[in-house]
Amino acid sequence: MKIRSILCLYLLMACNSKEEVDENLAFDISINQQWKLTKMTGGLSGTEAVGDEMEWQETYFFNTDLSFSKTRVSDGTSIRATGTFEIEEKGNELLLQLRYPEESTIAGSCFGQEIEVLVVRNQQKSLESTWLACDGPGLFYERQN
Repeated sequence: MKIRSILCLYLLMACNSKEEVDENLAFDISINQQWKLTKMTGGLSGTEAVGDEMEWQETYFFNTDLSFSKTRVSDGTSIRATGTFEIEEKGNELLLQLRYPEESTIAGSCFGQEIEVLVVRNQQKSLESTWLACDGPGLFYERQN
């Protein structure tokens, strides 16, 4: 309930001041946005890949109605999944909790294939997957619009 109250308040403030978009916010729920995978890291220190060196390419589209789509392209094959998301504040972090309606092979998660969590990094204006915490790759996304 607390999350919904915060989200409603945020949406009201965003709607009342559309002209005053906070450029410091990495994630702005008042606009549709696209995020692209820009860097992957491995569990071993110093392992990093960017651009075409990455194992796959990936894009999220977040919509103002709290729906999202995710597309992954690997070896010329494209996989797309959709779902809904919630914004959650945990301590001083802002988290996006993505829910897929069914298991998805492209959900990068410690919690199973139906839930994925991303951390909003406002200072870096990026999103970071939490998959690295359970031996998955470190995935870093930058907003494209």
